[in-house]
Amino acid sequence: MATRALITLSLLALLSGCSAARPPAAAALSQQQAHILAERLATAAYGRFFGDAAFQHSRPPQLVSGQWSWLWRRGSGQGDIEIGVTFAQDGSSPVVDYQCLGSAVYIPR
Repeated sequence: MATRALITLSLLALLSGCSAARPPAAAALSQQQAHILAERLATAAYGRFFGDAAFQHSRPPQLVSGQWSWLWRRGSGQGDIEIGVTFAQDGSSPVVDYQCLGSAVYIPR
């Protein structure tokens, strides 16, 4: 009888340990939360060049293949400047990318 109770308690302890060991799922950001995060990341990376308010009132990010993707464009002289921000649905793994797209043609001498 004592052996049966000991085995039952051991199994219960193992089963409860398995369910408690799972990490909680990260909450996905809403589009508004993702937009705020994208603007903050862009400002942190490039705000000193374009001003802290440059990215406000930008287009909201889109959910593409399970990641938030945000793009900001601005004309500058003979080209365009693009800043892209991508991150996971929960806001983790952010990547901020900068590109300068020019229309000038390079002619070698």
